[in-house]
Amino acid sequence: MSRQERYGTRSLAYSRWHRPLADKFGLIDIDAAEYCRACSEPLALIETTRDVGQSHKPVTVTRNLGRRADVPVYVAFYALAPEHPVECPLCGNELAADIVGFRLRPMGSTETNIGPELRLTPHEMESWLHRLHRDHDNTCEVLRPYRERATP
Repeated sequence: MSRQERYGTRSLAYSRWHRPLADKFGLIDIDAAEYCRACSEPLALIETTRDVGQSHKPVTVTRNLGRRADVPVYVAFYALAPEHPVECPLCGNELAADIVGFRLRPMGSTETNIGPELRLTPHEMESWLHRLHRDHDNTCEVLRPYRERATP
């Protein structure tokens, strides 16, 4: 992900173009792929969705991708601050709002092995992401020379 937001909104042009195609052409957007910035290996696939109290989000295709890539899959339900978010005057999508909490749900390789949901503050979510990356850093081949230099 670029450190700077480039456009502030996402184009729906491809989605609009694809929707009327034949029903056999399935398409989903991939919300997030956490990866190692040193070696570019994927660490997790994360489907994100605004938390409006829903109990689930369909993730079948993302779960299949995670299984094939041998990376975990999560759903991150995010709750927004109760004050009114800034909305796009054209489409009504939220452009800016503060996230005040997360429900993070690990999605197993099947519908029946979903892990326990975690309720996290934004700071706790950041810590969770740090752990995800730190766990990988211990085995990252690109970072190995730096680990070896740091070991007395």
